Amino acid sequence: MQDQTLCQHCHDIAESACRKIDALTHEANELRRIFREQDLVTLFQPVVACDSGRVLGWEALLRGPAGPLHSPLDLFHAAKRHGCLVELDVLSHRLAIRRFADSAAGAAGRLFLNVMIESVQSGAHLKGLTGECVERLGLESRRIVMEISELHPTTDTASLARAVTHFQREGFQVALDDVGAGYNGLRLWAETRPDLIKVDRYFVDGIHASDEKRRFLETIVRLAHSLGSQVVGEGLEHPADLEVLNTLNVEMAQGYLYAHPASVPPLIERVAPDSDSSTKPDGPTGQTARSLAEPHEAVLPTRPVADVADLFLRVPEIDFYPVVDPAGRVLGMIWRREFMNRLLYRFGYDLYHRKPIKRLMDRHPVVVDVRTPLETVSRLVTDSEHGHRKEAVILVDNGRYAGVGSFTKLLRLITDIKVQSAHYANPLSGLPGNIPIRAELQRLIDERRDFTALYIDLDHFKPYNDHYSYEDGDKIIRHVSHLLQRVSGGEFVGHIGGDDFVLVTHLSSRGEAIAAQLVAEFSSSIGRFYRAADRAAGGIEGRDRQGNRRIFPLMTLSIGVVRVPAHSLTHQQHLSSLLTQAKKAAKAAGGNTWRRLEAEPAHAAPAEGERDSGVSVANAT
Repeated sequence: MQDQTLCQHCHDIAESACRKIDALTHEANELRRIFREQDLVTLFQPVVACDSGRVLGWEALLRGPAGPLHSPLDLFHAAKRHGCLVELDVLSHRLAIRRFADSAAGAAGRLFLNVMIESVQSGAHLKGLTGECVERLGLESRRIVMEISELHPTTDTASLARAVTHFQREGFQVALDDVGAGYNGLRLWAETRPDLIKVDRYFVDGIHASDEKRRFLETIVRLAHSLGSQVVGEGLEHPADLEVLNTLNVEMAQGYLYAHPASVPPLIERVAPDSDSSTKPDGPTGQTARSLAEPHEAVLPTRPVADVADLFLRVPEIDFYPVVDPAGRVLGMIWRREFMNRLLYRFGYDLYHRKPIKRLMDRHPVVVDVRTPLETVSRLVTDSEHGHRKEAVILVDNGRYAGVGSFTKLLRLITDIKVQSAHYANPLSGLPGNIPIRAELQRLIDERRDFTALYIDLDHFKPYNDHYSYEDGDKIIRHVSHLLQRVSGGEFVGHIGGDDFVLVTHLSSRGEAIAAQLVAEFSSSIGRFYRAADRAAGGIEGRDRQGNRRIFPLMTLSIGVVRVPAHSLTHQQHLSSLLTQAKKAAKAAGGNTWRRLEAEPAHAAPAEGERDSGVSVANAT
């Protein structure tokens, strides 16, 4: 009944457009035919997190039929000439939403929909696309991102701002598309305050070799983050450009480096750049999911349930079968235990034995690209909502089925990685070094959990090291590392290097209590590492960085505390910047103190006076 209603809505839209097309030209006749037959092709291209390779959503790209109206720009220009632009926009959106919702990938992730400015300013368009309408089509409104193109000039920015408000009130996110290539640019940005900024491909392609593009994008990112917007780089094709995007804290990207547009978005949660073999994958070991790959029979989605049951009975050592369509796209997984239990229910076999196997498949197995780092695969498996399904992960290569990886083999390889990861520990303190620290911070950010990070810095450590000896300095470092581990109560502690440490607590309210305890215990214990005369004098004599002799007080701690609410950050580099700010503020206050900053959620408006930093400052003692 729902499908019939949706088909009727699309039919009504098409008929409305045809009534407006009154010309008898070849173009007009072709446009009427396209509407009546709904002869529109929707392609999907992934929008990917730059740092982790996680697929965050899919952009729907419209194409007309083969011929003069195949190009979307030609198609929309023709619709505008014949007065049916709004109908084309609404119809293309409804078809894209329905096709995405019906796909395997439609169960998760966001759907990015392009909308023309002329269309979005129409009241009729707003009535045709509401949260209620989207949910009838099979998606939650919060998973829709409306991309407003600025490729066409407009002077009526007030109505555009009202349209944006409408979309956001309906639960959609709003993105400003092709920033840097349009007519209104900054004015549109200022008046609409979008959730995302999509930077035109010109400024992304070849950015690794262009200082001018790099400076432009750096400015855009800084401005976007100060206004609470995330940044998407379009047209990404080169691994070297991706490295620059990560350096500049660009959250997302899309382009041929990840995948070409496809008629059906494959079921995949993470992708890796499609680069040559000389490009090392992210992660300390360089091993990817390809090392897990083993051939395994798959079944077609149309195969009868009775046939699959017979497969399980004839081959008792097989515990699962991937469900893959004729084009090689993964649709789901059949797990022996759940499948057989379903058939053993009363009337279960009689009810399902003639049905296609897709009716009983798990639509949310763990699916990863073969280029995904093993560490990422392990985290994805551990974090899976379906923790009881621990048999295998499905592997794909450029969206096509490439085999399976057993969890037993994954566990063995991860154990080997853990041994190798010991090489990334600081040799003096034995604590995790920079690579594990960055990985831990990014993991917590990706999990969208509340946590608090502390940046602990020793004040006046270098003069102590110079005045006494490097061996005595090493004793201080070990003392601080032991103190941090004891006070943390089992929380993550890392050693950045030198006299800098990081502590992370999952209980965000504990951050300042930990800082207070560290300061108290350090100040009461540090004296025993000095000679009696130096303790009595309150410090040691040494030279500062300018070569001048001065008295340096006993060592103190300066601690930066940053509370990170869930969903407030997307990249650990932003957190590192906040930690540095907080630590510098504590250092400026004179030592044995801490300063707290709080990362503001991306949707929250910065308070007056905080728009440049994007953080709020709390009192500290």
